[in-house]
Amino acid sequence: MTRRVAVPGASGFIGSQIVPLLEDKGYELTLIGRDKYKLTALFPGRPAFDYSELDIALTQVDAILHLAVLNNNAVATSKEFESANIDCLNRLF
Repeated sequence: MTRRVAVPGASGFIGSQIVPLLEDKGYELTLIGRDKYKLTALFPGRPAFDYSELDIALTQVDAILHLAVLNNNAVATSKEFESANIDCLNRLF
């Protein structure tokens, strides 16, 4: 059974709701976001990484629960949406 899960986008609305639920089910989580200090503040004591550290963050995980997006209500350019919603996913692969 998958027990070690990386969660890009853990600090977002869905991520902040699902992280505690997954931990309660016994999953070991690696949290990934744009700001690892924000992740550390939201979820003290958990492994936290930013996107520049993917090579480290994704070692020793069994699965990835990709939640990282730039929401459609964000004020951003199309290039920023593409970077957050497509390029980030491609880096994970």
